[in-house]
Formats: sequence, C-alpha cells, structure tokens
Amino acid sequence: MPLVVADGHIEVDMNTVEIDVGVAFSVRTLKDGRMVPKIDTVDVKCNINRFDINIKMWGNIWTDLTSMFEVFFVGTVAGLIEETIQITLNQMIPLITNNVIA
Repeated sequence: MPLVVADGHIEVDMNTVEIDVGVAFSVRTLKDGRMVPKIDTVDVKCNINRFDINIKMWGNIWTDLTSMFEVFFVGTVAGLIEETIQITLNQMIPLITNNVIA
C-alpha cells in the first residue's frame, strides 16, 4: 500500500504547434499484379512552442504541491506529444492510406 496518493486531474493547453510533412509518391505492385499508387511521408517535423503550454493540475493536497513543479513537466509533455505526432505521421498514416488504396 502506498504511503502517498496524489488524486486529481491534469489539463494541458497548447496554443502553438507547427507540423511540417513531406509526401513522396511512388507505385507498387500488388500480389494480383495490379499497380497502385504508394504514399510515404518524408521530412516529418513537429515543433511545440514550450512557452505556449499551460499545464493545470487540481485535486488533493499532493496534486497541489506537485503543481509547483509543473515548469519541469512542460518539456517532457511537449517531447512526448511531438514524438507521438511523428510516429503517427511516419508510420500509421502511410500504412492506413496504402491499405485503403490497395
């Protein structure tokens, strides 16, 4: 059983998110011999302005104490969001799009 439990909610507001995506087109041959377009993403860049992030925490006393350190969480939160956007644009979007085209 933990000695300290922080119970509460966190809300993150972001105002400036810059996403740059390049798209490469090619052709692929399916197993049945048909040639269809193939789409890939290239040069995916994501930049979240750390000064435009507002983290709000509320809950019990431990959550209130933790909110004093929110300045240290901004970089971690922005980095995780940027990483998720890059993974999604580099892997998932081309996979889904190419499957729909096929």
